[in-house]
Amino acid sequence: MTPECWQKIRNVLCDAVELAPEQRSAFLDSAFSVDPSLRAEVESLLLSFSKLSSSFLESPPVPTTLMPGTKLGSYNIVRLLGAGGMGEVYRAHDSKLGRDVALKVLTRQTASDSDRLRRFQREARAVAALNHPHIVTIYSVEETRGMHFLAMELVEGVPLSHLIPEEGLPLEELLEISVSIAQALTAAHHKGIVHRDLKPANIMVDQGGRVKILDFGLAKVSGLSQEWIDDPASPGKLRSSDIRLESQTQTGAVMGTLPYMSPEQVQGQAVGPRSDLFSFGAVLYEMTTGRRPFSGESATGYISSILRCRPRPVTELRADVPLGLQKILDNCLAKDERGRYASAHDLLRAVEDLRNEFTLGRISVAASGVVEDSVAVLPFINMSADPENEFLADGITEEIINALAPIERLRVAARSSAFSFKGKRVDLRIIGEWLNVRSVLTGSVRKSGTRLRITARLQNVGDGYQLWSERYDRNVKDIFAIQDEIARSIVDRLKVTLEGQRLEPLVKTPTKNLEAYQLYLKGRALLSKRGSAIPRALECFKQAVDLDTEYGLAWAGLDVVTI
Repeated sequence: MTPECWQKIRNVLCDAVELAPEQRSAFLDSAFSVDPSLRAEVESLLLSFSKLSSSFLESPPVPTTLMPGTKLGSYNIVRLLGAGGMGEVYRAHDSKLGRDVALKVLTRQTASDSDRLRRFQREARAVAALNHPHIVTIYSVEETRGMHFLAMELVEGVPLSHLIPEEGLPLEELLEISVSIAQALTAAHHKGIVHRDLKPANIMVDQGGRVKILDFGLAKVSGLSQEWIDDPASPGKLRSSDIRLESQTQTGAVMGTLPYMSPEQVQGQAVGPRSDLFSFGAVLYEMTTGRRPFSGESATGYISSILRCRPRPVTELRADVPLGLQKILDNCLAKDERGRYASAHDLLRAVEDLRNEFTLGRISVAASGVVEDSVAVLPFINMSADPENEFLADGITEEIINALAPIERLRVAARSSAFSFKGKRVDLRIIGEWLNVRSVLTGSVRKSGTRLRITARLQNVGDGYQLWSERYDRNVKDIFAIQDEIARSIVDRLKVTLEGQRLEPLVKTPTKNLEAYQLYLKGRALLSKRGSAIPRALECFKQAVDLDTEYGLAWAGLDVVTI
């Protein structure tokens, strides 16, 4: 978060606290009409100082911004990096060791609060106890001139929240990041540490693509292994007395960042490691789709969404998402923590398996129960100069699907499923897994005057091997014969035996009037667009019927439009 954004949040937060609870929503609507994301941060801060059972709010911490050049012990402040509910983070230069570090400085208001000060000290001990490549390294915790601060590793990079595009991250990148986060959580949970505030803003990605989890300010320390407690004198160890810090925390207090909090968190219940797994799922969902899994116009709306709503499956929002990723999300985002992975280690294994399958080009196809003789006919691409011929390419695709569908020993992906990939460049392995098929037919159509060129290619989705390809240069009047040839070639290459060795055409000729056929296809394409395109579709069907009064499909099109 930039200093400018934090300054605005601070000003609005201070004003919001002075208002009655019922006045805050309208005030925040006005203050953040341009940037709703800042509103969510303010609501999260407001919520973190409250209990769900009470409308009482403490005064928010007021940052004490340090100017560049300010000295804190051996550290010289360089610039402000960001700010949160407990304090501010600065880039500083360590004059003793000659290196740049990050300083997390508590606000004076926070430092004067014994509970918040203990939480800050707990962060220092918690992070110091973790020696992991994906968790920020702590150097020291100090106090000077009445200011408490934490010196830690400076991560040269950007928050994950700034890296996620609107359409989501590429699969390879999001899987690598997910593995790193899961590894860090596994290490933290093994030491009895629950992060409780996992979100994209607390995950840094450096210039080399390495991931670091930051900000254990809300970390819960409990359930430590005995061998970790036994040696309190060793650096980075926690005493058994530290375990009791959390037991002294008030029950019912809501801590965390609202859009990423687990159901048990938003209800003020005790949280365990599986709460982090829910937050991981929320982060993974956002990395995949570019949007958060839960939404709301207010804190109450967010809470209701987290408690009651099931996020829209990512496989519906993005065509190249493997089913394995959706299964991981379903597990992590289970409302009841008992429905989630038993541990971060189990989550890590699931994410690593999916990453490895993707890297090796398998994506579970071999183990997904794919039907042996199965095919998906993807929408043919219009290569004509006239974009209006798009309807012709779609029509040819549909005719081939319709010709193959009745064949008893051949499983054909439904038209709606196949067309969900239209206009998208997706790895064939992903398509194979999503549509549960072993082969995919792709092609293109080019029409120029009365000439028609159709190319078609059949590929095995497991290895990308080309099973068959052909190019047809014919007169447009031969369109039905071409479609039939393509369908028969697919059947032959897949070694499917036609029932009774049928010799009749697989593609039936619906009309002898080619112009009527093209008008029908155009009407179908317009009808699928709905809205203002429906009158044009009706006109196409009427013209087709005028040209061939016995054209049943065109009559059916008229019936659909007029019903």
